[in-house]
Amino acid sequence: MPLPNRVPRPISNIQKLTKFSEFIDKSDDEIINNGILYTLFIDDFKILKENFNLFKKIILLCKIEEIFSKDFECLKYIENNLDDYTNIKLSLIDDFKIKDRSYLDLQSFQKTTIEIPLSYVLWNPLLQENQKISLYYTKNSMHPFCSNGYEYISLEKLKKIREIVYKLAQKYQELSSVEKTILISNYIQNNVQYIDKNNVSMATDGTFITDSKGLDITYKLVGSPETVLLQNFGLCNGIANATTLLLNNPYMNVNVHSVFGDSHVWNIVCIDGKYYYIDNTWSITRNKDRYPESLKAKSFSSDYLLFGTNTASQIGHHNPSVYCPVVEQKDFDKEKIDDIVQKKLIEVDNFSNYQKPIFKSYIKK
Repeated sequence: MPLPNRVPRPISNIQKLTKFSEFIDKSDDEIINNGILYTLFIDDFKILKENFNLFKKIILLCKIEEIFSKDFECLKYIENNLDDYTNIKLSLIDDFKIKDRSYLDLQSFQKTTIEIPLSYVLWNPLLQENQKISLYYTKNSMHPFCSNGYEYISLEKLKKIREIVYKLAQKYQELSSVEKTILISNYIQNNVQYIDKNNVSMATDGTFITDSKGLDITYKLVGSPETVLLQNFGLCNGIANATTLLLNNPYMNVNVHSVFGDSHVWNIVCIDGKYYYIDNTWSITRNKDRYPESLKAKSFSSDYLLFGTNTASQIGHHNPSVYCPVVEQKDFDKEKIDDIVQKKLIEVDNFSNYQKPIFKSYIKK
């Protein structure tokens, strides 16, 4: 039976997800009065299968719009066994593992819309048109295990991004995870200019006004990873999500994810079984060697590369409001990073004399 038409919910009504297991043996009145609002977290696949009629009842009674699970097979089971609930969205929660995602048979979802984590996208060889992808935005999280922003990325753009990744991987495939992480940070610092919406970018040393040559600089444009990778400008969430795409894929095979909190977006990376932060945005905007009157780096900076929670607490704006694995307290050895660059990576890539800014800027007096 199709669901009745619904009025879109305001953002302020978003609450934390309720676990499906909490409804077992509850009466209809108890289900309605449970406080659930539009979203449901399937915390146990076995319990779902054993109580699927209850699950369908909850969808109707509580007007469920979005269902979350860490288990792809769970979401596939829901798709296969639901009636024609075309308003239902299924969202796969990031498991923070680095592994082949070719098991994601996304074309089988016809009755529902499925959303997958950004870090899963390029692992699936069957890229499809307008796949809905969960991105990390600078908003309050609706659930501690995933982002609350979604975006469609076209098949054409995904193919172009994969071409960029493949070309980089051909140069870097024999290198270690830490070396690839350094090189991708270098690539972004070399190519990307930081620009905020409406051409007004706030930085620690002033307000930068950009002449975008008539291009409408919207939040959606600068916040998208494809803008960062294909047009070479953007702001923190676009830069962080671009970093994820460049590293967490079958060609580069580095365990990197985007993280957000404190109105900022950056990355977490696993090196030798330990997690560290990367902030390629700050590597650009707080780089000691920038182009004049522009938020664009002229040479490589490792100041915000592979740092721990001690540094994060000192510099501020790096307190995650979503789930992420435990990060090391101490930074990765900075001297080791510099040594890797000078003794090995300098022969692989250029770490100075970077690309000039895409757009001209001036500092507002």
